[in-house]
Amino acid sequence: MRLSPVALAYAAPSLVAAIAVQTWFRGDAGLASGDLVPPVAPGTDYRAHWNGFDSGAGAPSYQIVSLPYNEGLRLFSWLGLGEVAFQRLWLTVLLAGTAAAVVFLARGLVRSPLAAAVAGFLPLLTAYRLTLAFDPVPLMALIAAAVLGGLVLRAGSESGPRPLVFGLASLTCAFVALN
Repeated sequence: MRLSPVALAYAAPSLVAAIAVQTWFRGDAGLASGDLVPPVAPGTDYRAHWNGFDSGAGAPSYQIVSLPYNEGLRLFSWLGLGEVAFQRLWLTVLLAGTAAAVVFLARGLVRSPLAAAVAGFLPLLTAYRLTLAFDPVPLMALIAAAVLGGLVLRAGSESGPRPLVFGLASLTCAFVALN
């Protein structure tokens, strides 16, 4: 089985990103720092618009945008895998997704798969990434910006726009805006 140059352009930086995330973890310990809390599965209160999740006093809340993360924590806890295992998977998917999203954006600008692959490595090597490695908000913001930018670049050149992909990519903006 031989990978096409385009598939390799996506795979190489994504694989390096996935491996890099594994170096952030030590044993079974989760990651936490400053306002980034350790992975703890929450209750289901956050799903209701009026809840005590944010302040404890009962008020309107928009924490529903955290549903993928919170429900992933709850699922891994329920399965007995633990919240740290989900945090590891979550961050792996986000950093690998960041690399792939930048390759997607670069492929809208250049034809060379090698140039696109090199661009995919750049978000892994920024000073911000190297110092604040595990904050999911900048990762989601970069994924949203790169995918939406790539879709805009392709909108006029392909068979037509991709509204479903655009809509799904836009959902990440809600998480970024809330955080």
